[in-house]
Amino acid sequence: MAKVRRVPVTELQPGDLVARDVLSEDGRILLSTGVRLTRTYIDHLAQHGVEAVYLPDTAPPRPPAPEVSRRLRREVTNELRQLTANLRRTMQQSAAAVQLPELHLDTSGIRRAVVRVVSEVITHPAAALPLQELRQADEYTLLHSVEVCLLSTMLGRAMGIRGTALVDLAMGALLHDVGKVGIPTAILNKPDRLTDEELAIMKRHTTLGWVMLREQPDLPPEVALVALQHHERWDGRGYPLQLAGEQIHLFSRICMVADVYDALTADRVYREGIHPTEALAMMAGPMREMFDPGALETFMAAVEQVRREGTA
Repeated sequence: MAKVRRVPVTELQPGDLVARDVLSEDGRILLSTGVRLTRTYIDHLAQHGVEAVYLPDTAPPRPPAPEVSRRLRREVTNELRQLTANLRRTMQQSAAAVQLPELHLDTSGIRRAVVRVVSEVITHPAAALPLQELRQADEYTLLHSVEVCLLSTMLGRAMGIRGTALVDLAMGALLHDVGKVGIPTAILNKPDRLTDEELAIMKRHTTLGWVMLREQPDLPPEVALVALQHHERWDGRGYPLQLAGEQIHLFSRICMVADVYDALTADRVYREGIHPTEALAMMAGPMREMFDPGALETFMAAVEQVRREGTA
């Protein structure tokens, strides 16, 4: 069987040859195998919501996913590192204040980086899967946020989120733990189990992140909601508000799936990460009640598809 490649509709060019039938959402054939694309055909596909078309695999291969992943992660990590460093300095300068300082965040660099994340994950879905060799224990929170951003983008797209909304989801996921800049480092990096008092302090990062982000004019309200709600559980046993089911914003439910998956598979100062297959089994088994069932099912299918395509 001749090799084919999946090409996003936005990258199609007049003259491209269709290698597989293109179907509408209701199963009708929009274009048949062997049709030569025209601009009218390409516009027609976009109008019908078609995401990608299979073409003969005659073009030079795209950069391998690991190469894309490393470059992408470096760019986003640098932007997030700069933002959190500025936040931390502001918090330290105002440590004696009764109220949080008034924050004016420049998020333009973060948004540009997130747009690149969305574009790369659309083109290279495998770029969303974590690369363990890039982990550094002293920057766990920073790198974890980047991984959650990538995974949330993959999941959001698989759930039908598109355009600006997908960028907003990715922004929320990238900044979901920003409140941890106000948590003592000794608690963040403690190698042993947290005491009840320390755990209560750690849990404040959700509310703190929401307070930091909600007044930023360049950020949609959904971004702050993700910071506030990403530890809320589908069964109502999360924090800080004990919301349940669809009381939790969809972006927050998506972020929680990505957050837990990356937390399970990443090495931490107090334990080694588990294999991705084991992590998915745990999430679908004893941890299942934590998650939006549709989001979890879609995530598992998306991870499996990416892995299958990566070994094809």
